[in-house]
Amino acid sequence: MKSRFEEIRNKSDELINKVEELGDKNRTANEEIRRLNEEMENLRKFKEASGGKIMYYDKLVPLMEQEAQFKAFLIVEKVGSISIDDLRNAMGSPIVLVKKLVQKLQDVDLFKISDDGKISVKKAENN
Repeated sequence: MKSRFEEIRNKSDELINKVEELGDKNRTANEEIRRLNEEMENLRKFKEASGGKIMYYDKLVPLMEQEAQFKAFLIVEKVGSISIDDLRNAMGSPIVLVKKLVQKLQDVDLFKISDDGKISVKKAENN
């Protein structure tokens, strides 16, 4: 009888521990859900505030692609990082023109060039 009582007590303790663990996991999951809901709300507000601007920009992209400097920027932005030769090939422009465009975009702090010579768009800083 004593051993049966200890067995029941041990199982009870195990169940209590499992309930406590599940409670901790539930609290953690609820906190994560709350955080994600806040993030979704922030994104929804951003979309509402910026939706018109984004649509406006999307309409301008085809026009900007006709201008060499914008075209270079949009190619690099879309690809992520690219060599000067690959950019020249993508644009179908002489290397001298592409180098000038890259330099101008670097001068206004939109492009950066890595140690291996890859061109990429500098990330906008949130101030």
